[in-house]
Formats: sequence, C-alpha cells, structure tokens
Amino acid sequence: MAATPADVARKSFQETKIKAEKGDAAAQFNLGEMYADGEGVPTDEAEAAKWCRKAADQGYAEAQVTLGQMYFDGQGVPKNKAEAVKWFRKAADQGDVKAQFFLGLMYADGEGVPKDAAEAVKWYRKAADQGHASTQSNLGVMYAYGRGVPKDEAEAVKWFRKAADQGNAKAQSNLGGMYGNGQGVPKDKAEAYKWFLLAGAQGDEDAKNNISIIELVINPAQKAEGQRRAREWKPRKPWAVGSPVPRRGIAQSRPAVTGGFFFAVGVSCYPTVLFHRLGLGHERRTYRYAGRDWMCMGGLSAR
Repeated sequence: MAATPADVARKSFQETKIKAEKGDAAAQFNLGEMYADGEGVPTDEAEAAKWCRKAADQGYAEAQVTLGQMYFDGQGVPKNKAEAVKWFRKAADQGDVKAQFFLGLMYADGEGVPKDAAEAVKWYRKAADQGHASTQSNLGVMYAYGRGVPKDEAEAVKWFRKAADQGNAKAQSNLGGMYGNGQGVPKDKAEAYKWFLLAGAQGDEDAKNNISIIELVINPAQKAEGQRRAREWKPRKPWAVGSPVPRRGIAQSRPAVTGGFFFAVGVSCYPTVLFHRLGLGHERRTYRYAGRDWMCMGGLSAR
C-alpha cells in the first residue's frame, strides 16, 4: 500500500527531528518550520521558536532572520522589536541579504531602534549591492528625498532602474514618475508610460492612477511608443545571493503605498498638493516561513 502524504510528512518529521537532536543546525531550522506549519506534527509555535533559536544560536543565518521575524510579530515568543533587531543584525553581519533589508527597514521606521536614516541607508546599500530589488527601490527613495544621504535624483534613478529591470513594481512606478517629471533624467513621456504600464500590470495602484493621468497629456505617437517599449521589455535575472533560500521560498512582495512624487499636468513640479501623486514609496516584503506570510515591518512612508 502506497504511503499517504500524511505518512510521508510524519516520516520526514521524525527523520528531521533525529538530525536536529544531534545538533544539526539546518535540521533544527527545518524542524522549527515543521512545528510552525503543522507538517507531520501538530502546529506548535512555541516549539517552532525553540528549534529556530537552537539553529540561530549556532549562527545559522536563515534561522536568525526567521527568529527576528517571530519576535517582531510575537509568534511563539513575546513580541519584542528590540530582540527582532538583535537577530536581524546577527544575520545581517553575516551578509544575509534579507536580514540587511529588514534591518534597514527597522532603522528607517524606528522599530526596535531609534529612527536613523543614515543607518537605514547603510544597511539598504549592503543589500542593494547584492542585487536585492526591493532594497534597491528603497535606496532610490532615500536618494530621491535626501534621507540619510544628500539628495541626488540621478542616483535615485540609478537604483530605481536596477530594481525596475528585475521586475520590481514599486521601482517601475517610481521610475515612471522620474521620467514623467524629468527628475534625474530628461523628461520622456513615452518612457514614463512604459514603466507605469509595467508596474500597473503587476497591480501597483499608483501606477494605475498615473496611467490614467498621463494618458490625458501624451499624444498618440507617445502612447504607441510607450506600449511598444512595454511589450518588448524583459526582466533581467533576479537576485540570487545571500544565505540559502528557506524551504518555503519567498512570497509575493507587498509594497506600501504612501508618500510620493506628483505628476504635474502641463508643467514640471516637485511635490505640490495641486497634482496627483506618483506614489514614490518604500517597499515592504513578505517572506514565506512555515506556510504563513510574515509581513516585515509597518508601512514605511516616503514623506
């Protein structure tokens, strides 16, 4: 008689537990996932945290990141954002790209640490230099607004482009705004339309709004050109660096839509309440751990 999925899960759990009890850090981390997800064993978040901590104490970066997320959300442990920062920092110091991104978010939003834009930029840059698209987009925001770095719109465009080229919707929307306003690049409505179309196709609400706005001011040739560029665009190879990807992988990105540039109809302007905003915002990411979404940090606004 063939083994059922439940039989396979229970066997996998027992095999993983034997390795974990012998001190294997990867097995300890995976065992924590199994407890959190109820895979081969009843769900038990406290046990999940216990085994994740054992792996984290051995310096296993993925476990350190996950334990930080657990402390941030109070899953299996008391909610403690300072403790979350502690574990993110341990993994970030090992070069873990997700931990560097999370630590940047914590400093940018003042979660578990005093708000410090320069320190946020420091950690964003480390992750951005590893090719992490969401961090590249957030670093672009910092340059666009002069937060923690001197304001530099050309540098903002550089980082937005790096993320946009990987398919990051928020960066595509922001890059469209820069082209629409001629900030850091020559104004190019067809190029702005292209990036809004690409971001809007991924569900970015700011981009959708700006598609409606820019279609009021572009001519048929510009519209056709923007559509052609969008059709022909292909993403570059996504980032593949840092510590091993968790068994559950990485879930869909959820950007925060706050703050932002504005698209000025007929004139060039920088933020003014007279025109619609382009939604130049920081991005949050949701990482998948143990079958559930772990939303990292509260929404970071780019005010």
